[in-house]
Amino acid sequence: MVDLARPRGRWRLRSAAGATVALGAAVAGALPASGHASFPSAAAAEFAPNTYGGSGAAGAAAPYLPGQYVTIHARVPFEQTVKVNGSDDTSVDIKVIVPAGWTNPSCGSARTNRNDAGTNSTNQPGNEVVGWTCTLTTELGHDVLHWTGPQVAAPETSADSAQFFSFSVTTPSPTVQTTYNGKTPTEGFIVDQLYAGGRLVRWIPDATYTGTVPVGAETEVATGLARTVAGTTPASQYHPLSPTRVLDSRTTTGGWTAPLAAGTPGTLVVAGAGKAAPADADAVVLNVTATDATIASYLTVYPTGTTAPTASNLNFVAGQTVPNLVVAKVGTGGSLSFAVGAGTVNVVADVVGYFSAAAGGRYTALTPTRVLDSRTTTGGWTGALTAGADQALAVRGVGGVSSTADAVILNVTATGGTTSTFVTAYPSGETAPTASNLNVTAGQTVANLVIAKVGTDGKVAFSTGAGSVHVVADVVGSFDATSGSYFHVVAPGRILDSRTTNGGWASTPLASGAAKALKVRGFAGVRADATAVIANVTVTEPTADGYLTVFPNGVGAPTASNLNFTAAQTVPNLVAVGIGSGGSIAVSNFAGTAHVIADVVGYFAAT
Repeated sequence: MVDLARPRGRWRLRSAAGATVALGAAVAGALPASGHASFPSAAAAEFAPNTYGGSGAAGAAAPYLPGQYVTIHARVPFEQTVKVNGSDDTSVDIKVIVPAGWTNPSCGSARTNRNDAGTNSTNQPGNEVVGWTCTLTTELGHDVLHWTGPQVAAPETSADSAQFFSFSVTTPSPTVQTTYNGKTPTEGFIVDQLYAGGRLVRWIPDATYTGTVPVGAETEVATGLARTVAGTTPASQYHPLSPTRVLDSRTTTGGWTAPLAAGTPGTLVVAGAGKAAPADADAVVLNVTATDATIASYLTVYPTGTTAPTASNLNFVAGQTVPNLVVAKVGTGGSLSFAVGAGTVNVVADVVGYFSAAAGGRYTALTPTRVLDSRTTTGGWTGALTAGADQALAVRGVGGVSSTADAVILNVTATGGTTSTFVTAYPSGETAPTASNLNVTAGQTVANLVIAKVGTDGKVAFSTGAGSVHVVADVVGSFDATSGSYFHVVAPGRILDSRTTNGGWASTPLASGAAKALKVRGFAGVRADATAVIANVTVTEPTADGYLTVFPNGVGAPTASNLNFTAAQTVPNLVAVGIGSGGSIAVSNFAGTAHVIADVVGYFAAT
């Protein structure tokens, strides 16, 4: 048994030797078993940064704020290349005792350790380890997160067995102390490890702590709690706008004077006086189009003042025109930065909305539902969309959308076009703007996520620039001022790359048939109570023409698609998807095999 609070009295426990001992500010119970060796020197217990944040175990970002719901990864290495007391420890218990004042603990997964300095992920949570379970219990008045699972019998590296144990918890909200760095004695956690060969308790004190060491505890100089914290992002609501062109590098719109070139990021002011979004906007929603590329490359949009992430928003080949919806955190000066990987490319951007703390729309994730297919009678159209004959689609009260929704998220697919053209979605009752959501060539099938403001008649209108084209739309969510979840923008974080072990797909492509699950809660800044995520999903190296569908894990694949591609094509698309069972989303592939990459850009939660 272990206690951690500063109790009114003093807990008195009996030590392993039978003597009664007094326990003070932090208490560790049973002593290590007789003869039980200490950990290998490299296996210090500590609280490490969130997934892929910072370099090394200490991290480098700001400390916790009070009253924040945060995700923590307890790094508890054991049995790496050196065995503890010579045992194989095929069954291991790990406990994290939550200090007084820390509330709402929620279990997370057990994960391997990553040691890849080249991707800035040294000593970071890696793949989820199967066979481990986590339960929440109470001991001596404290919440205890308790993991049990199998240890590798003969581990060779720290990637063989569980090393990180993830959980979420709300930090205290005192009247005096305003920040937490996870290092003062009253904030200490206790990690209690029970091996087949005996128990070893380690207390994590402040690095400068000079008080009495708790009886029975072996101490470590801790690096403190995670420095990069999930949950400190503001809770935002959505404000839809009529699509407005804010950048066209082929003209003077946006202030650029030439195409975007590799090695020279471009900056665009999107928030502030005279801009589409106000100065207090946390994130903006843009439809970004890349065109006239001189070489196959990619485009990344990120907050000005930060380093370009290892993530992409658009992928294209020379001469191709590719659009994609982008949700981007606003950086310094109300600006966004754009970077291209190679060559030059012209960039066009249309703002369709923004997120801020001001009252607006909250999000409700829906099971993807087909609400329009102009090839059939679904949606009420009588044929393809033709130039000069805009058509409207009723969305309020359809597919789970509320009767008071202000905006909807649709995955829109254009197919069967008779000529090269574009498709624009806009609020019914308004004039079609100079903006586009999809660009297609004759006979091409292209999908793109669309966040569309709903017109006063409860409809969204569609127009095309030339010829005719069939339109398919699947509703995946809606925004309403009366109910729903709040948005939290995060720095783009890669949670899956099936070409590597990132995401747990074991460096194998996604095959057709059975869907694969991807854990999203607790990773890349996504809180353990998130209800939905927004991620940029890219398919690459597909072996056949097909499509991907992304949906909540555990509900079954819907009749809907998120990405359409041809063999050997690399295609990205923004995806908004509810989180299903196991804190996961699921991905299915229609034909052949394809590698899948996913970068989270934000999530929705009830608070």
